[in-house]
Amino acid sequence: MSSRDLVRRVTADCSVEVDGNAYSVPWRLIGERVTVTVTGAELRVLHAGQEVARHAARAPGGTAALPTPRILSA
Repeated sequence: MSSRDLVRRVTADCSVEVDGNAYSVPWRLIGERVTVTVTGAELRVLHAGQEVARHAARAPGGTAALPTPRILSA
């Protein structure tokens, strides 16, 4: 299974954009750069090498609705 590694900046609404979809991340990361890894149906968000959120990946061009995240304490 192939994966994609992307770099995104966390926006003021506590999200990162991937393929037209918004995914929530912890508020304390607003303005920070994070690495987003998309593997199959899973999307992981990492900051400083630590996983901070995990989501089910959505089809490209979806809505801006934020899925229920699995936020991990850091």
